[in-house]
Amino acid sequence: MPSAQFDEGLRLAVEKAGSIRALARELGISSASLVGWRRVPSYRIKQVEAVTGIPREKLRPDLYRPLTVEEQDWCKKFGPERLDGAVP
Repeated sequence: MPSAQFDEGLRLAVEKAGSIRALARELGISSASLVGWRRVPSYRIKQVEAVTGIPREKLRPDLYRPLTVEEQDWCKKFGPERLDGAVP
């Protein structure tokens, strides 16, 4: 069960992984470290996104906005990793 102190994005990630322990294992960190988070740290967003499949804008909406239709089309054509820092 996710910790009550977790924000929505981190709670979703823990639920998707199955448990705090499972998510921590996938990230290569201790469960104790993960329990200390309130939200997904900015330096872990891409890793958590890759492990869980949850888009970064859901993990940290304070840092990432939803993609526009044009950006979604770009990602379908070229892949989401090409969008980082690029202007479609």
